[in-house]
Amino acid sequence: MNPSIKPLKLVLAVALLRVSSDRQYQEGHGIENQRKRSDYYANRNGITIVRYFIEHYSGRKTDRYVLEEIIDYIKSQNGSIKQLIISDIDRFTRAGSDTYLMLKKEFAKLGVDLVDVSGVIQKPINTLEHLGVEYD
Repeated sequence: MNPSIKPLKLVLAVALLRVSSDRQYQEGHGIENQRKRSDYYANRNGITIVRYFIEHYSGRKTDRYVLEEIIDYIKSQNGSIKQLIISDIDRFTRAGSDTYLMLKKEFAKLGVDLVDVSGVIQKPINTLEHLGVEYD
């Protein structure tokens, strides 16, 4: 093996594909469109999606079984899942910023980054890192 060539790091992810209405299921933000966008993002960034979770339920609700299913699956994979991919932030939740932040923190505790293929969600940046400051 050539020492100047770094081995590729395999990044595993799951994807959430959500619609809240039959109309959405068939149009615009339909499941297939979300899957294509998620696959494109993953392929472009060297990520392997190992499982898709499909939800046909309102994103305004907080009692979403599929989120529990995703968390249980991630826990069962012993830290190998590093990302939860969604096509747009509104496909993740529409229950407001408090719910979004709570869910994002819950996935972060599992070592999973929340990624939307539209690029709205940005990775956190510690602007005080050069001073040795760490924070959540």
